This record gives sequence, structure tokens and C-alpha cells, in this order.
Amino acid sequence: MVYRTDSVKEMVESLKELEEKIIFCNKCPRLRKVTPYPMPHIIYNRENANKLFCIGRNPGLEHSYEDVPREKFMQIYHSRWWECKIGQYLRNILGDNFVLNYIFFTNICKCSSPNNSALTKKEMENCFPFLERQVEIVKPPVIVVFGRTFSDFVRERLKLNIPIFYLSHPSYFMRNKNDEKEKDQLEKLIRIKKFFLKKI
Repeated sequence: MVYRTDSVKEMVESLKELEEKIIFCNKCPRLRKVTPYPMPHIIYNRENANKLFCIGRNPGLEHSYEDVPREKFMQIYHSRWWECKIGQYLRNILGDNFVLNYIFFTNICKCSSPNNSALTKKEMENCFPFLERQVEIVKPPVIVVFGRTFSDFVRERLKLNIPIFYLSHPSYFMRNKNDEKEKDQLEKLIRIKKFFLKKI
């Protein structure tokens, strides 16, 4: 079954409303001290309702947002994500045009953690309703989860009648050099891309 939003306008308005709720969330004091705002999601082309829905753990600390004004935050966040590790990884494998038009990227937890430390179960649970709402709004035909360490958390809670693929985060290959595994994942992502394009 193919899941699509009833209208692009409805999707855009619902995401905008959710962005505000996420940015002003204060449920996790430990995490809210790290960056000035939580980071809701990445979506470049808001005129296309068909999205390959990608999930990471939480935003890394590759950039500082301390001096970013609230009204420019989402714009600058999108610009910096384009050049971050996961952004470059997806662009290199799937292509810039595909990322611009079809990728919706979010995280289980919308806040960075101190020194990229592990999240507590409570912190993930606090943020999970936002993830559920994002899935409900976007209605993706396919979901890709990047990160083996929290895959069980997602698998237990995200009960959907659509394919969900679990892959390693690209940072894993930076820490653990394994050409065979990396090649296998690259080929798998290309197959997922083809599968997704057939579904829309």
C-alpha cells in the first residue's frame, strides 16, 4: 500500500505546526543545555509530498548554533545538514537531486547530547511522540533507520504496515573500517532508492 499525504499544503502546514512544538520542548533538561533549539527535521522540497523517511539517533555536534537567531534557525540548520556527515553520505550515494526532492530526515531525539553521549531510554521516550507525528504527517511509503544501537527501540514502538529498513549510521564505518560491510550497505541503499521510486 502506498501512503501519501492528501495534499502538499496540509503536509507543509502540519509540519510547520509541529516544528514549533518541537523547538519549544523542554522535557529533557540534560539535552536542552547543549544547543539553543531542538532540531525538528530536514525537508528541502516542500512541494513534493512523497518522501523517503530517514531516522537517526539525535543531531551530532558538528556545528554550533549559539549565535543563530530563532527566525533563521531552520534555514541555517538545513544549510549545515547538507554538509554534515549523514548529509554528505546520503548525497554521495543517492545523489544531490534525490536528497533535495525526496529525503525527509529526522531523529528519534531532536536534541544533541553532551559530547554526543548515549541517550537514556527516558529521553528517547520523551521525544518519540514527535517522531510518530512526523510519520503520521508525511505518510512515507518506506522508512530507513540509521543506527543499530537504537534499532530495537524503534522496532518495538513503530508499528506500521510499510517496509522499515535498519542500516548502520555512516559514522560506524568511520570508527570500524570494513570495506565489505560498507559496500553491502551502499548497494542496499541503492536498492532502497529504486524500491522507493517504484512506490511513488
